[in-house]
Amino acid sequence: MIYKLVYNKTKDDFIELPVNAFGGISLPCMSSEFQRISINPIHVITCDDSGGSVFPDFIYDNAVPLFSESVFSAMSEVGTEHLLKIDVTITDEIDDITKHYILGLPPRINVLDDFGSIDEAKCGNYAIFKSSNLSDNRIYITEAMRMVLDKIKPVGMEYYVLSD
Repeated sequence: MIYKLVYNKTKDDFIELPVNAFGGISLPCMSSEFQRISINPIHVITCDDSGGSVFPDFIYDNAVPLFSESVFSAMSEVGTEHLLKIDVTITDEIDDITKHYILGLPPRINVLDDFGSIDEAKCGNYAIFKSSNLSDNRIYITEAMRMVLDKIKPVGMEYYVLSD
């Protein structure tokens, strides 16, 4: 089965990142244009005027996917070698808390059948990916990845069986 990852930011009092937190890499991240993205570490300061104090394990606004280090480590058991990886540090200056994340950008792969639906047989060895359809910004995972995530229950991350 194939599942779509969802960031459920309404579930808790999560930190909020500024709109321009990732500047010029947001659009290249949306389209998974690895060659247009610098792999230099990134530091982000949370919004002072909105958001809470809980750091989720997964943050995704349809552009830049962030995974906590522990989640990314667990995911690597199944396979993350094809992801673009960038170290990201997020600081909440009000509470003086800093957490480390991995920007783990999946590639876009041709997994669509003749009817525009995801064909699981075309996923190959990709346990996490995006569709080659540029209008689709969802991140997809395989059953093997879901099983790893089920064990650790990442805060802020939900996944649903793909039904479209």
